[in-house]
Amino acid sequence: MSESLSQDNFDYTQFDSNTSRFLQNEAGKIKGLLTQTIETIVEIGTSLLEVKKSLQYGQYRQWLHAEFEMSIRTADNFTRVAQCFNDANFTELDIAKSALYLLAAPSVPVEAREEALNIAKDERVSKRRATEIIESHKDSSTEESLPTPPPQKIKTGKRHRRKETKKKSKGTTSRSASRKDLQVAKGETWSLGRYHRLFCGDANSQKFQRLIPKDISLVIYFPDDINGWPTNIPLESGKFHQSSASFHYRQNRR
Repeated sequence: MSESLSQDNFDYTQFDSNTSRFLQNEAGKIKGLLTQTIETIVEIGTSLLEVKKSLQYGQYRQWLHAEFEMSIRTADNFTRVAQCFNDANFTELDIAKSALYLLAAPSVPVEAREEALNIAKDERVSKRRATEIIESHKDSSTEESLPTPPPQKIKTGKRHRRKETKKKSKGTTSRSASRKDLQVAKGETWSLGRYHRLFCGDANSQKFQRLIPKDISLVIYFPDDINGWPTNIPLESGKFHQSSASFHYRQNRR
């Protein structure tokens, strides 16, 4: 068959008389059905399927455009509805055409179509309602298709027990070390920045005496009583404040 067909006027003379008459009769039938209600959608789709069998792909597209100014996408909507709902009695169903086209999509599960038809017997199935039905069935099929993870084998061998023992002993050691770090021993000294020192122990000990610089800005000392004040830091050389908890000594900077 020749594919050099007009986009505006379909050339029926290229076919034999029977084929030409069939195509023109179907075109007239579909034109009449296009103006009718949803009950005719299946019939339109059925006619389009028959025409499609008689024409090549390019000819079918041109015939649709010439006779109805119809795109392949619109024609596919009709044919899919005819294939999916050929046995449905639409005179008893309240369903929107847009919902019908949506339900006829290839990706829609058969169960979703059946549910929509059952609902349409009692209430209106709009495009939005059809979308909800489709999504609910897609979610269910996705959950069913998820692979079940294999059960993990419980390790009970000697090698596994040794590993577990090492983990426990390591954790115990770390906790013990943390508690030890919190303990303070007398005579220990910490550097707080560049010019600050923190000392734990007797302020009159030689170790503490060696830490005292010539120029002191601030000393905060917590002795058991006032007699414990460091002997090398004279109280009369600066301001002295006594409280129930601490002694503070500050020497004025020159």
